[in-house]
Amino acid sequence: SKGFFYLVLDKDNHIIGRINLLDVEYGFYKKANLDYKIGKRHQNKGYGSKAVKLVLDMAKNIHNLHRIEASTFFKNKPSQIILIKNDFDFVGKYSKYYFNGEEWEDKLLFEKILDWLIYG
Repeated sequence: SKGFFYLVLDKDNHIIGRINLLDVEYGFYKKANLDYKIGKRHQNKGYGSKAVKLVLDMAKNIHNLHRIEASTFFKNKPSQIILIKNDFDFVGKYSKYYFNGEEWEDKLLFEKILDWLIYG
């Protein structure tokens, strides 16, 4: 499947993470799944929120996408905060989605609509 892959750089142009638009579908959907990871030493410094904001802008204005979907594990509060700061809406959860070796974890689902084009 199609995807767009980016690196997250700090102010000194060191690679500190990645951010991707995966499973891109055009046609009737014009959507992608957002996936990102910021290195541990660089978390909680705003890099994730800024990277998501920049990629959302590219998703709309360069890649011509309409909808971005994202998910986080229930315990991953920092990632949920990044999505909420970027105006994603919570749309539901998958219960007991992933076995982490000790217990089953829920996965939370989010979406963001990038435009409100009305045809006709």
